[in-house]
Amino acid sequence: MQVDLRAGDWQHKLLIGLDYQRNRIDQYSFSTGTAPSINIYAPVYAGPIVEGAPWMNADMRLAQTGLYIQDQIKWGDRWSLTLGGRYDSASNDTFDRLQGKSTQISQHKFTSRAGLVYVMPNGWAPYLSYSESFAPTGLFDPVTRDPFKPETGRQYEAGIRYQPPEGKQSYSAAIFDLRRQNYITYGTGGAAPKQTGEISVRGLELEAMAELAPRLNVTASYDYTPRAMVTASANPGEIGKQANAVPRHRMSVWANYRFVNGVKVGLGARYTGTSHGDGEKIAPTKVPAATVFDAMIGYDLERWSLALNLRNIANKDFIANCDQYGKCYYGAPRSMVATATYRW
Repeated sequence: MQVDLRAGDWQHKLLIGLDYQRNRIDQYSFSTGTAPSINIYAPVYAGPIVEGAPWMNADMRLAQTGLYIQDQIKWGDRWSLTLGGRYDSASNDTFDRLQGKSTQISQHKFTSRAGLVYVMPNGWAPYLSYSESFAPTGLFDPVTRDPFKPETGRQYEAGIRYQPPEGKQSYSAAIFDLRRQNYITYGTGGAAPKQTGEISVRGLELEAMAELAPRLNVTASYDYTPRAMVTASANPGEIGKQANAVPRHRMSVWANYRFVNGVKVGLGARYTGTSHGDGEKIAPTKVPAATVFDAMIGYDLERWSLALNLRNIANKDFIANCDQYGKCYYGAPRSMVATATYRW
């Protein structure tokens, strides 16, 4: 629900909302036994592989309710202040099949966010922001036999935007400092998960949007993350090292053209730089960089908007990440999503 208020030079845009979600997770995990090496092109199996005993077999039912409120305050033509808060109440009802017992846990958290912007007459707009996060993990601790605590985080950001008064362009640059706590880590040798993780991330974000020609819009962005340091982990070899699946460089570009008859087309590319892939971090394996292309075609009517979005249009095979066990996973193959939007 949104309410707009005005008192003299002060304008308030008040937003109040409530969301609710339910999830059910059935977890079953075990460690496999040892097996001899084989030639994958001419395998010779020496015998059966002994299946290890399960260390997790649980049925989890999660429910979460969030109440949030936000006030965007403007005074005069230059200043804008955003203040927001959210209260989450999460419940976790878990039945441990291995122990034959049920556990009920309720978790509550208030998180806040704030932002301040000053718009200069020449189109420059410096800003500051702060935000907090709260997210139940939906995972089960095989040692304590209890659900893990929710992940929490906080982020500071400072940046500047520029929008020329006479042109359809926008440019922005920002630096950020993010800390993520209580995330799940794994010990060496394929050990069970533990909740002792903390990551400190610092980086730079650049973005540019411009209308290069009538009806032709281009958006480009670049992210530089020189530091994504593991500051706490169940695996001592990870501490002080670059976190998994956090590339130092990411870039994207997207061009969109609208014809006069309502047809629109788009084409873009996404680049992800190299990242660490070995969770042990003693001799890190690097996940290679990859570039994939996306496309879009659509049609706008008076109230309807139709679109077909294609991601990874070349159906390129690439490695997206490698986990703490040395297993690597391919990125998403070619996909198509059709959307239809109606506006009242």
